[in-house]
Amino acid sequence: MAKKRRKAAQRGKRQSQSKEMTSEQRAHEAQQALEQGRYRQAIEHFKALLKQQSCLEWRHGLAQAYAGRATALAAKGMHKEALVIWQNRQRLGADVAQVTPDQIDALLRLGQTVDALEATRTLQGQSPAQQRHLAGKIGAHYLAGDTQLAEALAPDDPVRQHGDQLQQALQAYVDGDDDGVESALAGIPFRSPYRDLVQLIKVLQQLETDPHAATALLDKVPTDTPFVAVRHAVVTALLPESRQFEALGRLSDSARRFAMTLCGWGQERQALYARLKRLGPAPSIKQRIDALFQLRQSLGEAWVQDQAMRLACHDIREGIQHLAKWCPKLPSAYLQRRLYAWCHETQDADPWEIHDAWESFVEALERERTLSPGSDDALRAALTLRRVDQRFHCLDATPSQDPDRLDHAAAQQLERSLEYDPDDVATYLRLHDYYLRGKLLKEARRLENAALEHWPHDIKVLTAALDTALASGAFKKAAGLAGRILQYDPINRGARDRLVKAHLAHAVKQISAARTDLAQGELRHAAYWDRSGDFLLRRRILDALCEYRAEPERGVERIQEIHQEQQQSASAQLLIVHEALLTGLTLHEIQRQLTLEKPKVHDPEDLQRLMAQLKDLPLGSSRRLQDLHRHFASALKKAAKLPLTITAMEQACELWQRLEWHDIQLAFARSALKQWRKAPVFILHEFVGRYPTRHWLATDDELDRLEIAAERAREAGDMRVHQRLRSLIQQASPMDFFNRQLAELIPPEEEDHDPDNAPVDVDQMLRDLEQHGVDAVCDALQIDRKTRKMLRRIESELGKRGVAQLLMNMILDNPID
Repeated sequence: MAKKRRKAAQRGKRQSQSKEMTSEQRAHEAQQALEQGRYRQAIEHFKALLKQQSCLEWRHGLAQAYAGRATALAAKGMHKEALVIWQNRQRLGADVAQVTPDQIDALLRLGQTVDALEATRTLQGQSPAQQRHLAGKIGAHYLAGDTQLAEALAPDDPVRQHGDQLQQALQAYVDGDDDGVESALAGIPFRSPYRDLVQLIKVLQQLETDPHAATALLDKVPTDTPFVAVRHAVVTALLPESRQFEALGRLSDSARRFAMTLCGWGQERQALYARLKRLGPAPSIKQRIDALFQLRQSLGEAWVQDQAMRLACHDIREGIQHLAKWCPKLPSAYLQRRLYAWCHETQDADPWEIHDAWESFVEALERERTLSPGSDDALRAALTLRRVDQRFHCLDATPSQDPDRLDHAAAQQLERSLEYDPDDVATYLRLHDYYLRGKLLKEARRLENAALEHWPHDIKVLTAALDTALASGAFKKAAGLAGRILQYDPINRGARDRLVKAHLAHAVKQISAARTDLAQGELRHAAYWDRSGDFLLRRRILDALCEYRAEPERGVERIQEIHQEQQQSASAQLLIVHEALLTGLTLHEIQRQLTLEKPKVHDPEDLQRLMAQLKDLPLGSSRRLQDLHRHFASALKKAAKLPLTITAMEQACELWQRLEWHDIQLAFARSALKQWRKAPVFILHEFVGRYPTRHWLATDDELDRLEIAAERAREAGDMRVHQRLRSLIQQASPMDFFNRQLAELIPPEEEDHDPDNAPVDVDQMLRDLEQHGVDAVCDALQIDRKTRKMLRRIESELGKRGVAQLLMNMILDNPID
């Protein structure tokens, strides 16, 4: 009782204090409560103020407080209560309490669709996109069969008109009539309220035939679409099977049934899910295996065993033991190898271990089955051989000179996969792009010739051949290939652009040979094909360089005019310098005779244009790259401080690494880490920028930082960055560096040598180390501090003989400057 009296006393005290407040104090308290999100107190204060005097400012404040309170209630799922608050707000008058999208949303959630429709007609200040979004929410109710809403809609209302067409498309999709779907969707304009649903239907059409294209289309559908339940179902259907169980639990009942249907689950699979769902949100591996085998008669013995083996990988010891209770007989050798490979993938093992595991699986499959091309087993082998590249994106890299790199092994596996599945054009093209990126033109031609035998009229294959011709300088051949592509596909912009580039490259060749008349002819051909004018600036620059050959003063004036017209942007200057270098001018001549000012990147847009040009231009020789680097390095380092998005910053770092402009890469990575301090990709780029080739100079702290970043990338699911970081860590290891250097020092036939028979120079170095110590020998050899620290680590692991071997290799090969 004492507590109740105390509360009553406190309430009375607050009320007395409230009565004692002046209007100014109460207005201040009300505004403060509103700003701090204490909407209930704000409502009380503004109500009390309005009882004293009707003031427009206080009415407006009360309207804001009502809106905040209603939104907070809706966020908790209390939509009825939120609608009451919205109705109270509306009584304040249209001058301070206009209808809001959140109020319409509350009406729709409670099924008051006609009221919601009327409310949308009073909305003010909404952009076309916002109006379309609200119309889409109303359209979802119309498609669901709301009869009252259908009666309230005018016949020419887009919600009704486009909704009827969409219902025809949905019926055609259910009937499997692709032409009917296309015909119905063709009548729905881009700005329709149903735009997102139209996109989702197109995703559904490609769900089974081309999941990658379906995923790309799905990314264009916003996450706050009015048809979000359909989007969630489609996202779940596109997930790997191992992640679908958890994702299904987050869907509504109707969305879950739709997702299961999209996944191809029959009644048996749905019954299995219902049984697992009754076991709780996270049933154990044992419970899942038991549930599978209890339904094996309806699900099929082979499928149940296959799924149980997949589950066992997640808890190897207990999972395999529990699986043995249901399957006492060991599976065949190739199935055991598959289980072994799955376990490696589940445990996120080293990429090379995963590579070897799948290689072993294919070998076992070859021993047990006859892999005739086109058979199910041959396709299984082909898909397996593509698995490593699919998981780690190995062929996205540029081929290196080191044959022990994972990308080389993955490329060999893809080559082998074509023996079992020779009709997969995507693999031909992926290998072709990989070899072309590494300037391995002979290998690229071999792949494109094989593809052309299979698909002589395929646009993608012809485009690959066109790219090879351009890369090898065969401009006439490139023009012929582009012409063939345009015969089959007259509006193919990619081929048209490549044809323009071929003519421009040939014009450069003629300018270099002082054949300006022939160069002008090539420029005219380029102008004919450049219908969109995308290459106008390059054409004007080359035309000015033609004139520079004949009349230097007039040519310089024209180049200066072009540069001034482009507001002296760095992207425009890049084109001028690059084309001038191509025509035979040296960097010194360009800087002195063309009198260009020092480049300066003005803004992020200028930087983006410059980066796009660097990706697109035929940069060619390393000498030309070095000249461009010398000219633009200072400006680009300053550009690292520009406000860029995380995606743009990552793209920039990748570009600088590909160009081997490591000082610029380091500047951008450091700038990025000031904003995104723990981003693994920028930690990677900072390390590569600091140690482009001599990774072994890294300190223990830097290696620890790479380890943490690699683990963070793995947890985030970014396996490409994770694998690159792991590779860097391995290359930076003192043992790895020692082994590589030692392999160069010792002839192959002496790999199993006796330490007592080591070369006499190594023995002398060993005696010096034992007599004087590592530091004294490093002083005599003038070895830097970081290398000394690395040598001390080697001494602790291998002893002084290991240090002696490495020092002798350094002296003989001089890897350190």
